[in-house]
Amino acid sequence: MASTYTPKLNLAKPAHGDVDWHIPINGNWDKIDTELDKALKISGTTIDADKNWNGKNITNLGGIGIPTRHVEVGSGFVDVPGNVLRKTISFTKVLEVGGDWVHLLTFSVPNDYANDIDSNCRILLSRTTTNYVNQNITVEAYVGDKRIGTGSGAYNSGTITMDTTGGFRAGDTISLRGKCLTGSPHYPGTHTVSNCRILSDRHTSIPLVARYVEKTW
Repeated sequence: MASTYTPKLNLAKPAHGDVDWHIPINGNWDKIDTELDKALKISGTTIDADKNWNGKNITNLGGIGIPTRHVEVGSGFVDVPGNVLRKTISFTKVLEVGGDWVHLLTFSVPNDYANDIDSNCRILLSRTTTNYVNQNITVEAYVGDKRIGTGSGAYNSGTITMDTTGGFRAGDTISLRGKCLTGSPHYPGTHTVSNCRILSDRHTSIPLVARYVEKTW
């Protein structure tokens, strides 16, 4: 007579009157032995539902592996325009009165700044003139094509001040450009812009957090 089989492990159930029962029964025990051995090991456990650990801890853990991603722990500072000197950059550029925009300098935002919340800063530039000219200077700050700040320096001041408002984040590249406007009356001359100082007040510090990021190697 034909045997029937269990739905989960496909264990044979010999029919009444069958002979040689030892064959399917011994096969059943082999299957049970194999599956029970796997069930006693977490590597052989099928996770098919959520588990409530009821406040219990997982102890003596070597690590949790993630096949395609890894855990990156990061923190970040968030700044606002202020009076604490963060960085000085030495450079010198000459602006002609009534001339075109001139690239002044480029610098990178440190990686210890936040990468998901905007920061801002105050930028001071020193300037001198070749003779007395009454034209103001305009400066602009950009991250890529986005203007994040604009400022100016009056003709009778030796400092150009700009507070960014558009925001920057960790790893951004900030570029500055300047232009000397044509005034009236027009006195030919040049302005020399130099000595960039970056100032800010620490607004907050993002606590350490775990972020899942895709592997790139």
